[in-house]
Amino acid sequence: MTYPDFSLEKRLWGRGFQLVIGVDEVGRGSFAGPVVAGAASLRIQNSLVSNQKLIEEIEKIGINDSKKLSAKKREKVAEEIKKYFFWAVGESSSHQINTFGIVKATNIAVRKAVIKLLYQASVEQAGVKDQKLITKEAIENLKPYLLLDAFHVRYIPVVGLKYQQVIIGGDVKVTSIAAASVVAKVYRDDLMVNLAKLYPQWGFEKNSGYGTAGHREALARYGISAIHRTQFVKKWVVNKE
Repeated sequence: MTYPDFSLEKRLWGRGFQLVIGVDEVGRGSFAGPVVAGAASLRIQNSLVSNQKLIEEIEKIGINDSKKLSAKKREKVAEEIKKYFFWAVGESSSHQINTFGIVKATNIAVRKAVIKLLYQASVEQAGVKDQKLITKEAIENLKPYLLLDAFHVRYIPVVGLKYQQVIIGGDVKVTSIAAASVVAKVYRDDLMVNLAKLYPQWGFEKNSGYGTAGHREALARYGISAIHRTQFVKKWVVNKE
C-alpha cells in the first residue's frame, strides 16, 4: 500500500505558510444523513521545526485515504492524528442538502470545518482561552493555506480563493488531506451509528446512509426517514423504473 506524504506541506511551510490545512469531505454520495467535511493541519510548533525525525514518526501512524483503511484502523489512526494535528469537522444536515443541494451544502460544511480550525489554532498560538478574543489579524498572522481534494470553496475568511489549491486525488497524495478524510469519516460513521438508534429500520449502523442493497430494500419497504435526502432517493427510484 502506498501512503501520502508531506512533500507539498513542506514546500508551503518553506514559503512562509504556517498553517497548511488539508480538507476533505465524506458522505457526499450518501442517501441519508449529513455531509461532513474534515480539516487537519500539523500543529504550528511542529511545522515550523525542520524535524525529519518527527515527520517520519507521524508517517509511521499509517495516515491514508480513509477509504483505504478498515473501520478499526481508521479509529486508531484518528486518535493518533489528534495528537499531532489541529483538526475540526463541519457538517450540513440532510435538511440543508434537501434545501440547498449537495454542492452548496458541502461548501457550507467545509467553511464550518476550516473556520473552527482557524480559531482553534489562533487560540493556541495566542495563549488565550476565549476565541472571542481572536482578531482577524491574529488569524492572518498564521498565514493559512488550504489544500482541498476536489474543488475550491468561496467565502472562507482570510483564506479566500487566493490561498487555496485543489489536488485531484489529494487524499492519497497529501498527508494533511488524508488526515482530514480520516477524522471526517470516523466522526460521520459514529454519528450514523447513533442515528440508527432513532431510525433502526434502515440499517444506518451498517451502511452509513449509503445506497447499499440492504438500504434500498429498506427504502422499498419503509419509505424514507426524516434524515433521508429526498432528491437522492427520488433519483434512485426513477433510475430503478
